[in-house]
Amino acid sequence: MKNSTKGASLVTVLVAITVASVAAASVANLMTTQRRLALRKELEMHAVNASESAIDYAYSVLINKVGLAGDFGITEIPASGYSTLSLPTSGSDFLKGVINMPNATYTGSTGSVDLKNATIRVLPVSASATRRFVDPADPANDDDPNRGQWVWDTEVPMVSKVTAEQGGQSYTAYLYKSIEGRRVPMFQHAIFFQGQLQLHRSFRVVGPVHTNGTMLLNCFNGDTSVYAGGLTSAYHFYRGNTLGSYGGTGVDAFGYTPVDINGDLDFSTSISPRVVLGASGTNRISIFVEEKDVGGTMVDVMEYSNPGFDSRTVGWQTDALRIFKGNLQDKAHQVPTFTPQGSEGYRQDVVTTNSVNEFSNGTYSLIEPLLPATHLSRKSDMSRSNKMVAQASLILRVERNNAYIPYDVGGAWYGWSWTDPGGGAIGYDWGGTPLYIHDGGVYFTYENEWMADNHEERFVVKGYKYSIRPSAGVEPTLAAVRLPDQLVGTANVGLTAVQSGKPYAEKTTYTGSGTGTVVTQGLHDARMGRAVEPFTFDMARFRAVMENTATDTTASNFRTDFSPTTDWNGVLYFEMPTSLTPDTSASANVTETAGVTISTQPYSYGAAETRHPDRWASTDHLGRQPRSDSIVPIAPELRDYPNGAVSEAMMKSAQYAIPGVQIINALTLPDPAGTGMTFATNLPVYLQGSYNSDGNVFTNTNLTSTSAGDYATKDPNEIPAAIFCDTLTVLSDQWRTANRAKGFHGWNGGANTRPVTSRIEIAASIATGEYPVFEFFTHALESYQSLYSTNAPIVFKGSVIGMFKSEIQHIKRAYGR
Repeated sequence: MKNSTKGASLVTVLVAITVASVAAASVANLMTTQRRLALRKELEMHAVNASESAIDYAYSVLINKVGLAGDFGITEIPASGYSTLSLPTSGSDFLKGVINMPNATYTGSTGSVDLKNATIRVLPVSASATRRFVDPADPANDDDPNRGQWVWDTEVPMVSKVTAEQGGQSYTAYLYKSIEGRRVPMFQHAIFFQGQLQLHRSFRVVGPVHTNGTMLLNCFNGDTSVYAGGLTSAYHFYRGNTLGSYGGTGVDAFGYTPVDINGDLDFSTSISPRVVLGASGTNRISIFVEEKDVGGTMVDVMEYSNPGFDSRTVGWQTDALRIFKGNLQDKAHQVPTFTPQGSEGYRQDVVTTNSVNEFSNGTYSLIEPLLPATHLSRKSDMSRSNKMVAQASLILRVERNNAYIPYDVGGAWYGWSWTDPGGGAIGYDWGGTPLYIHDGGVYFTYENEWMADNHEERFVVKGYKYSIRPSAGVEPTLAAVRLPDQLVGTANVGLTAVQSGKPYAEKTTYTGSGTGTVVTQGLHDARMGRAVEPFTFDMARFRAVMENTATDTTASNFRTDFSPTTDWNGVLYFEMPTSLTPDTSASANVTETAGVTISTQPYSYGAAETRHPDRWASTDHLGRQPRSDSIVPIAPELRDYPNGAVSEAMMKSAQYAIPGVQIINALTLPDPAGTGMTFATNLPVYLQGSYNSDGNVFTNTNLTSTSAGDYATKDPNEIPAAIFCDTLTVLSDQWRTANRAKGFHGWNGGANTRPVTSRIEIAASIATGEYPVFEFFTHALESYQSLYSTNAPIVFKGSVIGMFKSEIQHIKRAYGR
């Protein structure tokens, strides 16, 4: 029997066709899936790349603003929630634009990828609640610029979002990035400089040394310096000097070596004389490397810093880390600059750019007064909050004596007239009628009152506390405080106390001439080439008043107005006016001071200084462009500068005298509330004798130890203390009064007429105006030579910081210099 196969064939064909169709559909579906996956991968790549570009842009914008502000307190960083960072049109168009796909050999349209919804969110600052120690023993910290220090970590999180779309598909990429910062107390450094630092003296430094500028290290005359801590420079480290000894050249008349536009030493031929480093002292400068266990005994390992090895050496970056284990670093190791919160950084002027003055003394704002809301140089809220005057609880302010009338040496009026001669002449109040007084036909103005024999009485110290403290958007309100007698004012003849009822500066007077000159009162600063008319502050009297051991009426009145336990926070600010024009709109202050009632008014706030501090005339002798850092020092008439040759009469003249604060009897400081004490002022400070210590440099100092870890320890009476000022001058116990009398001697060997026989111990952190050469910290007016043969004559138990450039100039041509 035959079987028909037609149906079977048909089924076979149908099945075959069906299977083939299913197979073709599966291949097409696979190709579509692969295309979708490939497209999604491509969208992911573009979204991620665009999101990464967006967050990198945000990072660069914010890090620059944070660096300029010196703090995270900028408008783009919110206090809570989040803020959306606005992109510029060009950046926004780029991040949400159209990407045309490559055609390659394909002739049809390939479409495009759309980027959209580019968004950057900035979150609030996340700060660690506790500090952490950057352990120098951890090899991971070898190149950490804060090794051996306590830091507070801070983070600003950012999130970016970009969506990529094509062909109905989309991919959104989110990226996270953060700006990380550290808050580092600068008083952790043994020495800190904002500018160019030339180290070339023989002393032992226990603790790190840092400069935000260039560091030049050398030793002279057989010095054997020991640095028992790290040396770091935010610019370059050089082994040598430019001071003229041992072949160095290029330093200017003020001790600075020229820099280029990047802030580095300018070795180009455009500088005359050309900058050349001279180095000396092989195997004489030692730098601590590490502590090592040798046979069960921990031994300090030191390495020499010798000529020929510095930032110019091939392999410097790696070799410095290998040899010194992170204790010698500079710009090559990404050492950061340290700037106080809210302050603009310090910058040296570039001498080869005549069209602009790059000089910035922004950190000087720390000791500026609080400027009013309408002032053109008013600082940001962050900067204002960090000013010492804003931190203070007690403010001593120098004000205009409303009862002041100039008298001659005989105690009588000069010539006078009832008629206003114009020209800014002052009409002194005499029985309610203006009286115009003149000296030889020259009528007195606020600017020339220095001519009067009693010119020191125009300034009166008044006391204040805040009834409303300054804060963001809030102007401060001051409440007058009665100041106790014999606290601040004119010193007595022996420089042991303040005279009663004299809340004035002390006029400087002389007898004799030339090398026979005797300073009979006040103070003469031979290094500055100027007379100084100091307000003397008696720390022992302040302590007695604050700690309730002074029971006189004026002390009791002060404590009624100002509570040592609840009002005192440890910070005192002494404010010298920034102009000599009285603020006649202010109400007269008749609050008692020094036991007397004197009507006063504050002075108006002066304009920002536009001249460079380093000059030897009232105008800039180099013709530099006006500076633009908006710094407001003391009144320009109180830091005047003679033009041309400088005579002996000029050096003694009250016209060129500067004000200052002279601190006496400060061996023990007041501490009624356990806060420690900070003394801050916009004036130079002349510190007489040891400070906040037992006065014995051989106790609790480890002075004779050679171990890197042998830090000083507290004296029994020592409290946390600091001094902020324009400059600091250290005066010995011999200054009163033998060396003071010879203070005018400034010709060759002049300091030798003022020998010092007792050492000085200062237990405080010092923040003051710096000079490029670190010598006796800032100023010393006496000779310590006889003490050098044994041990250091001046010992600082604390950090010493060149925080800014001094705004009060040396008279360069004094003594024929």
